Amino acid sequence: MNGSSEAAAESRGHGSKTISVILLCIGSVALCTSMWMNAKFGWGLSPDLPDRIALAIHHVLVDPAAASLVATSSLMIRWGRRRGGWTCRIFAVLLMFFSMLNVFGFISASIAMTQSRDAIVLMQQVQLDWTRNTSINRELPKYERRLLRNDARELSREIHASHSTIAHLYQRSRTSSPHSREGQV
Repeated sequence: MNGSSEAAAESRGHGSKTISVILLCIGSVALCTSMWMNAKFGWGLSPDLPDRIALAIHHVLVDPAAASLVATSSLMIRWGRRRGGWTCRIFAVLLMFFSMLNVFGFISASIAMTQSRDAIVLMQQVQLDWTRNTSINRELPKYERRLLRNDARELSREIHASHSTIAHLYQRSRTSSPHSREGQV
């Protein structure tokens, strides 16, 4: 009898329980990911520990609050309280914009760090090419060519090292803000 009631619910347009569970899982994972990114962003906004904790908690609570307001607004509209439902939706949209701006702020620092690192690597590669081409010039004395070959080896090592440390540079830049060195001379 339970199977026939599910079939009747599907025929009335209420949807599938399996699809609902899948969508609920996807939404939960997206919500948790956004909350994690907002927490990291909030944590990095202040050098003071109590402020960091407060900002991280504040930024974490934005996404669940928006999700709660969306659910509440749907229920209120269903119950016939349209003005309250639409008010909840407006506040939910504002919280979603706040969350999107926070995530953009979190990601934009990473993008800027990667782009500046790529520019440095490109400059090093151009310098390496020039050094290699100059080191084979027979018109230069032997000792200068030897120095250029040593420089080329060193540049090659630097380029290789810089490719492997991009992620570490981003984390280091987030933890070594100018405010965290207040007591240092």
